[in-house]
Amino acid sequence: VERFTVSARNPLFFVRDDVLFRRNERGEIILVKYPPARKNETYTIPDDVVGIDVSAFQETECLKHLVSTSVVNMDRAFHEMDSLETLRIENALCMKGCFNWCFNLREIALPDTLFVIEDCFCQCPALKGEIRIPQRLFECKDSFLNSGIEGFTGIGSGCRSEDGVLFNRSGTTLIRYPNTKPDRSYKIPDRVKLIESNAFYGSQLVDVSLPISVREVRNNAFRESKDLVAIRVRDGRLSDVRIHDYAFEDTKWIDSQGPFAVFEDVLVSYRGEESEIHLPAVRAIAEGAFHRRSLPASVFVSRETKRIDRRAFMYNDQIEVLVLGAVEEIESEAFVGISAEKVVIPDTCKGIGKHAFLNAKTREFVIEGVETQFGAECIGFKKAFGEPVEENPDVLVLCRPGSVAQEYCNFYGIRYEFLKE
Repeated sequence: VERFTVSARNPLFFVRDDVLFRRNERGEIILVKYPPARKNETYTIPDDVVGIDVSAFQETECLKHLVSTSVVNMDRAFHEMDSLETLRIENALCMKGCFNWCFNLREIALPDTLFVIEDCFCQCPALKGEIRIPQRLFECKDSFLNSGIEGFTGIGSGCRSEDGVLFNRSGTTLIRYPNTKPDRSYKIPDRVKLIESNAFYGSQLVDVSLPISVREVRNNAFRESKDLVAIRVRDGRLSDVRIHDYAFEDTKWIDSQGPFAVFEDVLVSYRGEESEIHLPAVRAIAEGAFHRRSLPASVFVSRETKRIDRRAFMYNDQIEVLVLGAVEEIESEAFVGISAEKVVIPDTCKGIGKHAFLNAKTREFVIEGVETQFGAECIGFKKAFGEPVEENPDVLVLCRPGSVAQEYCNFYGIRYEFLKE
């Protein structure tokens, strides 16, 4: 498509310079679609435009230079613009899901008005040098992945740079380590408590050392850091750290761990093929550790394991036998879709999170504890794709008289019987 035309009698849509626009319910002008095959190499979004529709600039073929001076919120309007080389933005407040897969983008100018950048400028290998942090920037998340930038400079209202690495203003959260930064080792500063999602995604690092202050490593934090061999904790051990989905996936470190990858007493991944597994004596099983992985029919959790994190065994319908040891906490969605005919929740368990056993084929749950707490719809519910959650009439709960489990069953109308002493 090189141009659009609109009937003169259409009250909502109109065309300027071959580009399609519309008026919203308040009469404001929205850019609907830039013709992907329009031959012009430069385009300035008109000053009276207040918004841009999703995918308005997707897959442009000739556009090399883009200027925006009036649009405040940019949301998923610009991506896969292979021809784009330079970008100048003024007065924008928020950018989400923009300018990803722009392989030839080499120069950007971000305004100091910018408050939020989320999921932007990923897969932009031609974008090199340093990125100046806008003065009002409060949040930058999941951005600049697999871009060519070598560092960040400056200070925003909620972000700042240190040695080219992006942190929150207080320095307690490491947000982004540039993946083309040439250093091969990195010492995470002592004050850091949180390593954000995708923080080291695709880095060239071989060795990383963590301070004992770290409490959480979010999803994909070190993913695709293919040369990463060593992940060490200096001056002690981490206390009750939480590891999220695929935090160390596609690294040499995880490939060297054998069937069970354990980091600081947390089982983060399983890669074995045994028909029956007895899990190692770890304190916790991390989020997503067995998510969609091929598992044997029988899983035995160590009595040393106290916590099973969110989505730990999600969508593993091969599990037919599940023994939970002396677990104390089962978090939300931990066992969605498992096939075990019978599950015994030990009396050590203090709580079961929301939707923990959603869509499980389990017909019988034995709740040994009197005070085990139940999250919403954690047992006895199913959900088809696109449909609301509904009760599963095939489920039977065996519990003790006067227990929280009995109250849960009465509240939701789930069948139950009392355990025989």
